[in-house]
Amino acid sequence: MLKIPNLPTPSFDQPIQLLRACHMKMLLNCGTLERLATHIKASGVDEQASEAAASIRRYFNEAAPLHHQDEEKDLFPLLLTLSAQFKGTICQLNSEHQTLEDSWKVLDEMLADLNTIEDIDAFAELAQAFGQAYRDHIKEEEAEILMPIDGKLNEQQLEQLGKAMARRRGAAE
Repeated sequence: MLKIPNLPTPSFDQPIQLLRACHMKMLLNCGTLERLATHIKASGVDEQASEAAASIRRYFNEAAPLHHQDEEKDLFPLLLTLSAQFKGTICQLNSEHQTLEDSWKVLDEMLADLNTIEDIDAFAELAQAFGQAYRDHIKEEEAEILMPIDGKLNEQQLEQLGKAMARRRGAAE
């Protein structure tokens, strides 16, 4: 019930598909986070809840920040060299990244020790708001960034983006 499925991950040779796969994993983790409060209400802080919390924390403390960096340091600057049309959306998305990261810090503290959550309803509201903020963010990013550039970046640009993503993760290029 609280397990996050393992999805196939595209390679760094497909950086746009890799960003999209990250979006799917973010959404899956948000869904699990939102279901966690219901699970704790019904079953208490059991092993399944603890494992789910650890998995969610691992994702949002490790993978999500790398994804934001992929966009902020590589994809968005690349897009600004191609067209000024992206500037407003990029400014908005960068701001949302910071808001999402700030919201995550509050949830991360709670998830670090589920037994310290005193108000499960407040936790559920925070989890729901966080999940909705990510869903809205991803919807905007897909519609205003990833869809318009799909098939528009040349081989060299895609290679450069993929190599930067691989380096950020300490992966062989």
